[in-house]
Amino acid sequence: MKTVKITFADGTSDIVCTASVAQDRIAVRYGVAAHTLVSDDSGDRELIWLDEERAENDDGAHAVAEIRPA
Repeated sequence: MKTVKITFADGTSDIVCTASVAQDRIAVRYGVAAHTLVSDDSGDRELIWLDEERAENDDGAHAVAEIRPA
């Protein structure tokens, strides 16, 4: 299993889990359904936004979390 580190926009980065549950943990933290999250995986990191509107043409400034290999 691939282990990842989630870093939230507020700087919290102590959550380490498997990649298969990372988005679920992000969704729970922000009180949204996991299927509504928008992600962009650039290979070295995956950025997560709460919705398409915030993700559109964004360089990561409005992302709520980042997922990287641990």
